[in-house]
Amino acid sequence: MGHIDRTLEGQREEFIEREFLATPLVGILIWLIIGLAGLVLPIKAVVWTLFIGTSSTVYLGLFISKFTGYSLSAQPCHFVDNGLR
Repeated sequence: MGHIDRTLEGQREEFIEREFLATPLVGILIWLIIGLAGLVLPIKAVVWTLFIGTSSTVYLGLFISKFTGYSLSAQPCHFVDNGLR
C-alpha cells in the first residue's frame, strides 16, 4: 500500500464537502422510536411500531435525501439485473 500524505485539515475539508447520506439518519431515528415504543407501549403496539418503522425506512430515506442534497432515487440500481438491458 502506498502512503498517502494528507494533512488533517485537508481530510476535514474533504469530509465536510461529502454529501450527507440520509439512510443512516433515518435508521437511527426509526430504531430510536422503536426502542422508546418498546419501553412505554404494550406489546401489540410495539409489534406494529416495528412493522411500520422498518417498512417505512426506505421511503423516509428518500424523503430526507431531498433536503440533504443527496438524491437516492437518481442513482442506478446495481443489485438487480433482470436481463432487460
